[in-house]
Amino acid sequence: MHVESAVLLLYHRPAALWFRDAATIVEQIAAFVRHSSFAVHAVNTDLGFPPRLASIDVGAVVMHYSLFGSRPYKLDRSFLDWLDRSRAYKVCFFSDEHADCRARRAFIDDHRVDCVFSHVEPRYFAEVYGRCRHVPHVEHNIPGYVTDEVRTAADRLNCESRARPVDIGYRGRSLPVWMGRGGREKHDIAGEFMRRAQHEDLVLDIEVCEKHRLYGDRWYRFLANCRCTLGVESGTDYMDLEDEVAAEYAALGGRDDEDTLAALEHGALARWDGNVPYRAVATRHFEAAALNSCQILFEGDYSGVLRPMVHYIPLRKDYANLETVLNLQADDEVRRVLTANAFRDLIASASYDVRRLVARVDRTLADAGLRRSTSRAPRLADALADGARRRRALAEQRNAVARARAAALRRLPEPMRATLRRLRARA
Repeated sequence: MHVESAVLLLYHRPAALWFRDAATIVEQIAAFVRHSSFAVHAVNTDLGFPPRLASIDVGAVVMHYSLFGSRPYKLDRSFLDWLDRSRAYKVCFFSDEHADCRARRAFIDDHRVDCVFSHVEPRYFAEVYGRCRHVPHVEHNIPGYVTDEVRTAADRLNCESRARPVDIGYRGRSLPVWMGRGGREKHDIAGEFMRRAQHEDLVLDIEVCEKHRLYGDRWYRFLANCRCTLGVESGTDYMDLEDEVAAEYAALGGRDDEDTLAALEHGALARWDGNVPYRAVATRHFEAAALNSCQILFEGDYSGVLRPMVHYIPLRKDYANLETVLNLQADDEVRRVLTANAFRDLIASASYDVRRLVARVDRTLADAGLRRSTSRAPRLADALADGARRRRALAEQRNAVARARAAALRRLPEPMRATLRRLRARA
């Protein structure tokens, strides 16, 4: 097998026309290709294995967290067989580590992963990853970083707070109850804040329905239109190291209601809740800081990045200080100081620039013996380019099918379309 001194970066992003998601994945992949001191070649596994890659090995394989969002992982048998034959240094980025812990450990062991970039706090590394037979080197990282695209959006869209038409905005989503009350905060803060503030003289734009989610430039424009935004810590209050909670949730019927949550809290959740706190600062906190939207956040640690009344207005989870919060958010000077602090410390300082993450990965690879070079790996580049032509044709076929399905759905009566939307949202 021919060996190229390059890095293969594997990620997954559906190529279908209907697919929409936050820009984070694309921006982070672009950052690795753009800023690494190694020659990085990115491959979207959604379009299949590039056939000519079978005869080529590389110095390192970096597997992005988008591969591991749900099972089955987004690596088909051809990718896995190639990975097992490869002598490359193997790095995995993981996210949402509170669930599927056994499957994650099995992947590390079966494919001999050398290094994991994890959102788990370092003091819990041994408890979470020491259970692996092939124990990897573990590096801590946070879920969000500041990308070039976020900076560009801030330069283009930022305006004075008084000129913004929305007082308080928010976009979130409902998560299943097996994620516990911590995981449900993204949903709960919206409904409860709206209920308690509905009679205030405020312009609110707060939604948690999937159809109201915003992506790409629409999301940046939304933040730039909001004087303040609500927010919570990312993650959950526990890690289910043996995958018991989701299994019990399914056995209870998979209903997202208070009765199911109560049953879990007396069962599997009670066994794991609080064992390994898995809360962190998130991408949207950096995006809000860049777009100068004053953040109103549930009290929390936020990975030590955000501090109350320095970077954000703290809201107690029992809403006992809501009146104080409403008074603070209405104060022009308070908003000015907090947004200036957040922009200075999170954005202008470059302390959380995605380049720093790329540099840390580069150091990890260099410590493993890889030679730094940004020179193109010619055989690898040719193999991937050849595969890309076939993969683009496959994407066009998929998109043609997606267009045909969309046209068929539009011909259905509205009640049937509504039912299908609800089923898709639950999936």
